[in-house]
Amino acid sequence: MSEKKYLQFIAEFLIMLVVTIPFYTTSVYASINSVSVKGSSGIENLVKTKDNLNFDVTVSVAQNTTITNRQVVLGTNLTFDKCVAGTDNSAHCTLKFPSSGDFAFGYSTFPYTIQLYKSNGALDESKSGAVLVDRKAPQLQASVPKALFSGRDNITINYAATDSACDDAKCAGKCSGIKKIDFSAANGSFKQSVDVQANDTSCQLASSIGIPAKTFSDGAVTISAVAVDKFDQSSNNASVSFSVDNTPPTILANSFAVTRKGIALTSYSNRNIPVDVLINISASDLNPNSVTADLSSLNPSAGLKNAKASCASVTRLISTCKWPITMNPSASSDEEAQASSDNAGTSSTGNSITVTAFDLAGNNATSTITKALTLDDKGPSVQSIATGIVLDGKNYARAHGNTVTAILSEATGIEKESVFLHVGNAKIPATSCAKDSNWKCIWENVNFVSSVNISIISDTTDILLNPVNDTKIAEVIVDIKAPALNYINITPQGSLSDIHVDLFKVEDKIAVVANITEENPLTATADFSKFITGASNVAGSCKVLDAGKKDKQQCTWLTDPIDISATDSIKFNFSDPVDNELIYSVPLKTLELDTSNPPDFWKSTVSCSPKSVDRQLGTFINQRVYCQVVMVPNATSPKIIPLATSDAACVSKSSLIDKYETISQGLQSTTPLVKITLKKDELKVDEINVTCGFNIISKVGERVTKNPEVEITNITIRLYNLPLGEMSDEVQKKIDDAKDDARGISKVIGSLNTIINYAKKICQMYGVIYNVVAIWHTVTVIQKSIPTPWTQATGVAFCKTEQVSREGAQKGFSNYANKFCQFVNCQWAPGPLGKWQKFMQDKIDSLPGAKRLPGAGNIGKPGQEFQPGGELKGGLSSYMDPNNNLVVATAFACIPGVITGLDKFRQVRCLYADCLINAVGKDGLPLQACEDQKNYAYCKYVTGELFAIIPYTAVFDYMTGIVKNAMSNPFELAGVGLAVLCHFTCPVPGSGAYTACETVKLISQIGIVTGSIKGLVNQGFKSPQDYCSRLNLDENATSTATT
Repeated sequence: MSEKKYLQFIAEFLIMLVVTIPFYTTSVYASINSVSVKGSSGIENLVKTKDNLNFDVTVSVAQNTTITNRQVVLGTNLTFDKCVAGTDNSAHCTLKFPSSGDFAFGYSTFPYTIQLYKSNGALDESKSGAVLVDRKAPQLQASVPKALFSGRDNITINYAATDSACDDAKCAGKCSGIKKIDFSAANGSFKQSVDVQANDTSCQLASSIGIPAKTFSDGAVTISAVAVDKFDQSSNNASVSFSVDNTPPTILANSFAVTRKGIALTSYSNRNIPVDVLINISASDLNPNSVTADLSSLNPSAGLKNAKASCASVTRLISTCKWPITMNPSASSDEEAQASSDNAGTSSTGNSITVTAFDLAGNNATSTITKALTLDDKGPSVQSIATGIVLDGKNYARAHGNTVTAILSEATGIEKESVFLHVGNAKIPATSCAKDSNWKCIWENVNFVSSVNISIISDTTDILLNPVNDTKIAEVIVDIKAPALNYINITPQGSLSDIHVDLFKVEDKIAVVANITEENPLTATADFSKFITGASNVAGSCKVLDAGKKDKQQCTWLTDPIDISATDSIKFNFSDPVDNELIYSVPLKTLELDTSNPPDFWKSTVSCSPKSVDRQLGTFINQRVYCQVVMVPNATSPKIIPLATSDAACVSKSSLIDKYETISQGLQSTTPLVKITLKKDELKVDEINVTCGFNIISKVGERVTKNPEVEITNITIRLYNLPLGEMSDEVQKKIDDAKDDARGISKVIGSLNTIINYAKKICQMYGVIYNVVAIWHTVTVIQKSIPTPWTQATGVAFCKTEQVSREGAQKGFSNYANKFCQFVNCQWAPGPLGKWQKFMQDKIDSLPGAKRLPGAGNIGKPGQEFQPGGELKGGLSSYMDPNNNLVVATAFACIPGVITGLDKFRQVRCLYADCLINAVGKDGLPLQACEDQKNYAYCKYVTGELFAIIPYTAVFDYMTGIVKNAMSNPFELAGVGLAVLCHFTCPVPGSGAYTACETVKLISQIGIVTGSIKGLVNQGFKSPQDYCSRLNLDENATSTATT
């Protein structure tokens, strides 16, 4: 039956009970005497949370009456298991609930009701009760009386356990009872249980257990305890912690010492000496007030049998214990003291000392130590006294701050407070005393007014109070004068030091020379650390300059390389033997290195004199070329200046250089001059190339280039002329080029030009014949005019008729008689060419002022009439000469003129080639002579003719030509004069002026004809000189083609 159904049953029963109360009667058939309810543990009215109930009910019945189990009911319907009749009219009925297994109780109490029924089924009696459910474990507390136990202790652990069925008030005093207490150590080294008697149902238990401390190892121990009740419910884990110390202190016998003022004693004297007895004890928990010792052997009369020490921790484990006593092992009696005195210096005593110590845990240790002491009744012996500055056996000192040192021989020891230096009337204790091979005592900051004696006398004692054996005296000479600086010089030692004695740069060394006045030996140091890493105290080398003047000394330094660029100072310290100092600072600036590799701060240009070298002098003299190199900085900021420029290092692939020299204005010059001397040689090269390099160290702002900049300058030595009798490849190439140019136009143009020249000769012959006819005509006119009287009108008409007829004859011959000559002279052209020629003439003649000009053939000619202000027939185009100008000939479509102009160009090229072959190649003239001749010919005959295309320029050239001819030819001059005066004579025929005019005209014509005939005779039908014919162009062409 579940708990829920059981409770439902109880509720129903109670309701029925209330309903039937009125029907209850006092007639009792039987009664319930007692009800006992136990769980599986057998404890009355107390069960586990999961348990079974055993009901035992005693019922009283009437005599001879029995009770069956069906009459005893738990709740409303659960009958008891059985009923057994007992004595005295009673019956015992039992029930196990549940009948098998356990029941899980969910509450702290379990109520129940027992029903007793009559045999007829009527309720006879009922009794109710409740069973407590023990749901709570016991509580346990444990403690120890102290935290530390020694090995001699028994560790007591107190415990108190309390048990209760639940936390409600109804459970007060209700419990299953304590079954046992379990104890165990955390590390498993200990385990113990305390059992409680089975019939002890007390809800509280308090007691203790004892554990020997030696059960545990030294150190911290934790014991855990757990209480278990009779329902096997376990309490919380109650633990106690404590420490166990089974180890007693360790007395370190080897640390035992008898000391006086820090000095360990191995001797004693017959005097009472205050000493400290010391020993070290090892214990982390030493009881500092528990250490005692028997020190009576060190002074039998002082009552030191059980002397208590004062102890102080030195480390966590070590403590030093000290006994301040007065030591005198021989102080037991006057007789013993006298005996010790008789054996002074040889006696010794073995002293037994017993030391006892406890730790805080109570562990104790005892150690007996034997200390041997030797009698020492001899005082210290002073070996020397010195100021530390000894020269020639004499002590030197300054006025203030001196150090005096004394060396003493002493077996036992010395303390500084007992050693005194006497300076005059002053008594000065030592500043310090220390043991080396001997004892060394020092007095610091000793002052001297003047030279004085210093001494150590009998008031100085050793540590056993024995006085010094004898007095020691020393003389001190006081030096109060500091060194004096006379001169100091600081220079760099590096790549530029020979040039710049005041320029210091990284990687230079610093050289110092200082002259000092000082009578005594001199010591000098310098602080270069502002410029050289780690050079804060560099010693100088000092020496006397003159043995006769020992106060004149010189100190020198040569440092490691500079590695810091800075602007700071060098601090010098000059001191004499007594440390009188002269401190002197010298400002210095060191420059950083520019590590550009390669540096590039300069550029250069070069110009040479002479500009070129004459090959023809090459075999006679060593020619020299002077080349000026100009170097300028690449930038204006920062400022760049040269610190050192090397001589030029020059190389050339040519073997014609004899030597190189550098002419410089100083190592800082930016304009070095390179002198190049050539060997005596024919110099059969076009040019000589030389490469010169200058190593330049520069200052760039506040930096100095570490690596020299190599400034490369390329020099080209040009040559002119050829070696005597030789022609260079360059000249030959120019000849070949000139021939090629001439050859390209030579065949056709040359032939055509020859034809044109022959045609012009024929036309010139026609002109001479015409002029002869004109002379004859003039003679006839003169002859007729002399005897015949003329009227003015008749004379004028005759004159004009004669001139007009002559001009007509000229024009007729020119225009109609011979078209051939007109074509040759560019006065006529057939077909379209003629039309184009006429078109160009009209265009030019229409230009402004063109019609104001007479025809070019009429100016300055005898017989030309000219009226001032009147218009003369002619035109601007007549002044432009297509016969002698290629440009004008092209513009007027003049084929003969074009041919003539092209031939001029051809002749210029051939003339140039001929000059190269003969003048340069054979005669040795410079090449420039041919170049100049060619350039002049081009200017005159080719490019200069471009200006003739301007009509007005042609007029100017024509007029200038008339003046030139007039000045050079008397007949031409006469013609010019007559051209102006003739028209004035025509109105007076027959007059002398007229006759003179005609006579002069005749003479002029005769001169012109004579000149023309002479020219024809001299020239014949030969063409002008043809330079191309001298070049044998066909042969060269063949040679070139073959090549």
